[in-house]
Amino acid sequence: MELGYERHELKTLTKQLITDFPAITELYVFGSRRFRTGSRRSDLDILVCHSGTIHSADLRGFSTVHCTALDLFDVKGSAAISCANGSRVEAQNFESLVYQLGAILYWSNSIGFLDVDIDWEFEILAEPDMKSTVLVSRYPQLPINIQNKNSASEGGLWARIKEHPLSIIVAAIVASAGITFEVIRQVQIVPMDQHIKNLEKQIESFGAKPQPLGLIAADGLEKQALVDTTNSGGSLQEGEGFLEDYSK
Repeated sequence: MELGYERHELKTLTKQLITDFPAITELYVFGSRRFRTGSRRSDLDILVCHSGTIHSADLRGFSTVHCTALDLFDVKGSAAISCANGSRVEAQNFESLVYQLGAILYWSNSIGFLDVDIDWEFEILAEPDMKSTVLVSRYPQLPINIQNKNSASEGGLWARIKEHPLSIIVAAIVASAGITFEVIRQVQIVPMDQHIKNLEKQIESFGAKPQPLGLIAADGLEKQALVDTTNSGGSLQEGEGFLEDYSK
């Protein structure tokens, strides 16, 4: 006996779901249908986030009436429980749960439907007693091929850093320190005695009239040197009227 198929539209199912359960805030799709690794026998796994109270039995009843392949997972904090068979998945927090499941947000009450790469139309076997997949582990893990793809695109280290905010702070400090060190290394710092030698050479080149030279930074003070060429040798004299402090 050849089995028939049923075609469903995810948007149509979603519109009916959020109408029946207005407390729903976000919907994520994951599992084999998300990664297109399943078949017509595969169920459609969806994380259901909500702001109020939703009974698992009611969600299970929705699937029975509208699409038997629909496996709705009731999200409770960092865990999600299948309304079809009681399978439970959990992680350190909800963000980690989404990442480890490879789930993708496709609808939210603030945005509506998102433009994401998923199968909005799908087929299932026309079986009245279709069974939902039972998860073998409560701790989710991406398929190996998806893990490798994520590692190539995002990098395993960066993925781990994103799960730990403190690591982001440490990484930022290390990066800032490295940039600062490089800047200091490239800046040419001229010793003060070299400034003095250059100043004395400039003094010898002036005429009979005292003239101001450039500013010299020394221990937070800015000093303006004046030259009196009437002094024999034209050397730098420190004294009233010739070397004035402009400390701030």
